[in-house]
Amino acid sequence: MYRLLLADDETATREGILEAINWRELGIGEVQSAKNGIAALEIAAEFVPDILLTDIKMPRMNGIDLAYKIRELNPDCSILIMSGYSEVDYLKSAIHLSAVNFVDKPVEIEKLAQWVRKCVEVQEGISRNKANAENRRLFLLSETALGLMRNEVDQPIRYLNELYPGFHPSSRCLCMLMRLFPAQFRDDGEKADMAKITDMVVKVLEGFSFQYALGTIHDNTLGIFVFLSSSDAWEEVLNKVYEGIKAVSEPYELFMGCGEPSENLYCVARSCETARLALDKSFYSKQKRFLRYQQPSTAIKPEEFAKHAEMFSEHIRSGNKAEALKLLDGITFQISMHSGTRTDRVVDFYLQLILEMLRQKTVSFSEDSEQMNIHNRVIGCSFLEDIENYTVQFIQDYFDEIYRKNSSSEIEQVLSIIRQQYGMKKLSLADISRQTFRSPSYICVKFREATGKTFTQYLSEYRVEESLKLLRDKSLKIAYI
Repeated sequence: MYRLLLADDETATREGILEAINWRELGIGEVQSAKNGIAALEIAAEFVPDILLTDIKMPRMNGIDLAYKIRELNPDCSILIMSGYSEVDYLKSAIHLSAVNFVDKPVEIEKLAQWVRKCVEVQEGISRNKANAENRRLFLLSETALGLMRNEVDQPIRYLNELYPGFHPSSRCLCMLMRLFPAQFRDDGEKADMAKITDMVVKVLEGFSFQYALGTIHDNTLGIFVFLSSSDAWEEVLNKVYEGIKAVSEPYELFMGCGEPSENLYCVARSCETARLALDKSFYSKQKRFLRYQQPSTAIKPEEFAKHAEMFSEHIRSGNKAEALKLLDGITFQISMHSGTRTDRVVDFYLQLILEMLRQKTVSFSEDSEQMNIHNRVIGCSFLEDIENYTVQFIQDYFDEIYRKNSSSEIEQVLSIIRQQYGMKKLSLADISRQTFRSPSYICVKFREATGKTFTQYLSEYRVEESLKLLRDKSLKIAYI
């Protein structure tokens, strides 16, 4: 649907035209009217018509002058001028206005409607041409960005020369990578429409004087290249770009990694790589959103990971849930302080912990399909915090399942072990802990709450009671008892 502005100083003619024509049927969605050229120009400043239907002779500003002014606002505006036979002098002044049609007065509504329809067809052609040109432009912007990400330079240079005639490959180039997550990082949140986001980012970048290219790298990642002269204030420009993109990206969670500028287009690979490394830092914290490349910080060594994995395995084997969780919390904090650690090594470490729990299970749980699901779940985590939460939940579920499997009641399980093993001279809390997957201190507290006695006291009394029962059996020898 298009916008039409009607200007005529004759009230009867103006109102008659407005009421007699079915505008929507002709493809006109909005119509505004004015009683003279000055009033029409004031309306057009905000309304910006696609079609101007104007009388040629009006007070304060005639239709020809109005048409020139409207063309300044919208060069593609179609113009229909209503004129009488006596207005030849006015018509001569319209010679330099292209794409102007003249409608004889008095106006015949049917003929006027036909002229309006023709103007709509012209506007539809203009819209198609603009859409084709814009699609071509977006294609060039995207293919340029994707080519540069692949370190291909020749084809992007040809595209850039079509986008920006006279573009020179000696221009300094900087790569930025932006990644979007659903609002509040919700798993069930709506994913960003990258085509829509790209259009909005283009509008932001159009507000700057520099040349640029951009394209979707992955389903939630956009690559942006900006080309600046050596005199441009890079830091100030980049901060404004980030703030602008952040505004149009809401409500999605935005992270942006900014690489080092390359001296020319042939060195762009370094800018791409450093942008990727900068964005990878987001793995360690959801709070840091605009990430500049910095020299790699210290990393956790493989032998340290191995040591922690062995300690974790020992806690799992001994049934010490509290220590396992404590170790996990400590190593996660340590990893967060060493952002130079490769993320794939971090992911492998947490997978190793989870697989250790699977190996310790005595139930048929660690099938290949389940291991694959766990593997995909862990490597699908975008943040250290998410991997830790998943591992913590796995530990909780692991011990809950062990408790359910081994006993319907914690204390009943302990009592059952005492009844079966009281004859062992070295039966201790440590033995009970290993068999129940509960810490010794936890067993002490719960056992006393349930029985009113300490573990040692109860075990001693139970042994005495069982010994008395055996003494009453005349068939048994004292040496056996």
